[in-house]
Amino acid sequence: ARSQELEVLQTQGPLRVTTGETLDLNCTLKGFGPPGGVRWYKGSDRGQPPVYNDKAPPPSSQVARVTPGSNMDYSIRISNIQPDDAGTYYCVKYKAGSPETEYKSGKGTEVLVIATPSQPSIVGPPSRVDAGASGTFTCTSDGFFPRDITVTWLKEGRAIPASRTTTLPPRESISYRVVSAVEVSLTEKDVKSELTCQIQHNTLPGPLRQSFKLGDALRVAPKMSMEPSHPVNVIVNQLVMIACSAKGFYPNDTSLVWRENGSETDLGTPEPLTQETDGTFSVKSSLEVNATEQRNHSVFTCYAVRNSQILDHVNVTLKIHRGKGDSYSANTGKGSTSVRLNESEKASGGTNQPPLGRRGGGGLVPQAQRWVEHSRSASTCIPAPSTGVRQEEGLGMAAGPHQGDLSVCSVLVVVAGRSVEQRQSRLGCPG
Repeated sequence: ARSQELEVLQTQGPLRVTTGETLDLNCTLKGFGPPGGVRWYKGSDRGQPPVYNDKAPPPSSQVARVTPGSNMDYSIRISNIQPDDAGTYYCVKYKAGSPETEYKSGKGTEVLVIATPSQPSIVGPPSRVDAGASGTFTCTSDGFFPRDITVTWLKEGRAIPASRTTTLPPRESISYRVVSAVEVSLTEKDVKSELTCQIQHNTLPGPLRQSFKLGDALRVAPKMSMEPSHPVNVIVNQLVMIACSAKGFYPNDTSLVWRENGSETDLGTPEPLTQETDGTFSVKSSLEVNATEQRNHSVFTCYAVRNSQILDHVNVTLKIHRGKGDSYSANTGKGSTSVRLNESEKASGGTNQPPLGRRGGGGLVPQAQRWVEHSRSASTCIPAPSTGVRQEEGLGMAAGPHQGDLSVCSVLVVVAGRSVEQRQSRLGCPG
């Protein structure tokens, strides 16, 4: 009888196996053939190392013979299958020689590794996005098979459309990767909002989800205010408290800096940073100011600063006065600048008056310099003490503060407790 031609029989594929499972690849020799070994290859390339060679130790503990020692059954078992184990496996009979040569090959068994997608990951914009602008968020998942996959974006549980979703590679592959992007318009109300990427695949019992806190990509500018918010009218040498607030900012990287007339001043007294119910932050700083004459019309500015960059500012002007309705504002009116002296001064010529005497209450009247009337049309301004002098009885004079680039000299004449006359001059006063 004629001997039967050798056949190499393999299981017809494709075989589907899930990642991590064990796969048996069947190979049976039927008929008669020359002596020689049997090898398994993944793919048609015989130049690559074999998956299994019965004439050599297994290249990996992952692969073993199902029936060791058999001359007919060359089935192998691959444990802990991974996506890169997918492919077409060939059982090949070799003819003995030096070297061995291929004699007969099976038709191959295709193996499909059913792989679940990886846990999705979300990447936000490269830098924080200002409230009112939009940011791009990207979701990625890989290592899955088959190719079909669904990506859904959710903002606070409500679906929003993706701007694009791409599955790579575009050609047939043993494993795929999906990349999906979405544009989200951010507002100051999104500090506590969440963006979710949801993956659905037929290998999964349920969707995979990954969330991103939108506050991690959001920046909200502070809203600034000053108390008092209008020019401050205050009596000279009083203490004034100015409070500056920055509210509703995010994240908590903003501080307050004070400046007086453009120059950095005392750091103020900051209060502890607070977080509001909407997740934004607020900060407050108070500045105590001594209202000296030199600070009349000084501008105090509070700056909100982040990383040495000014975000916003508010300011207030200090207006200082002596008392009731007596402001330090310069008198720019024109007219006579002479002072009318009382009758006793006129009788003596007004130029050789002795130092001012005692008050009616017994206290010494402070020494003062005064204007001297040389004529009805001209006068000379002589500086007086820097602080205002008011006499209950007798004569007193005082010089007001500098206002702008002009000096203002003021004389208050008081006789027997009654103010006789007050005059101001815009003549240049010597220091």
